[in-house]
Amino acid sequence: MRSKLFRIRLPLAVFLILILAFLAAGYLTIHVTLMGKLTEDGNYLRIDMKTIEFKLPKSWRTPYPYVLPFWENETICAIYLLNAEEDAMTYIIYYKTQESVQGFMGEQNITDEFSIAIFEIERFYGWFQKKSQNATLQFVENGTIKVSERQASYSKIQIKNISMSMEENETYNITGIFISSLTKRNLLEIIFYTWRDQAWNATYDDFQILVNSLVVKRESE
Repeated sequence: MRSKLFRIRLPLAVFLILILAFLAAGYLTIHVTLMGKLTEDGNYLRIDMKTIEFKLPKSWRTPYPYVLPFWENETICAIYLLNAEEDAMTYIIYYKTQESVQGFMGEQNITDEFSIAIFEIERFYGWFQKKSQNATLQFVENGTIKVSERQASYSKIQIKNISMSMEENETYNITGIFISSLTKRNLLEIIFYTWRDQAWNATYDDFQILVNSLVVKRESE
């Protein structure tokens, strides 16, 4: 008679226990690593990546169990961040080389830094307009800021009267900011938006800390 543990054949039980042990060890390693990168106030994680570094609120996350680029190769890095309440999103897109920047701008017929933000806004709005014909776009504020010691253009917008579904009469509003920083060698885009009116005020301070702490470490030659 073959030995069994919890009604499972012993070799299989040992294998499953080993797998669980490795998973637990991996989780603890990730947890300890992240806790080791906490800022002094304990409210943010200091994310130090190959391409960029920034401070991330502890309650924010990515689709991964810990922060890694959502997608990255030698020319482009893209990161997707979501807050704990899942009502605020941040995208960071970094075109690392002059060739990738020229390819993007040439394909979209874009000529300057501010036009990049406008292009992304129109593309973003167009996606919602296809699903909700009554949605309206309003530009709230345009200006310039500094990101990682680079000049950047930004535009704050609201998209109002977005239908929840075809069957329901409920609508919601999106508030967002689109930031673009263009140099001769690379392009940095940051997009932040919320879809609950109270979420903007609740999360915008955290977003500003992320932006103010962001450092582009990899510049193309």
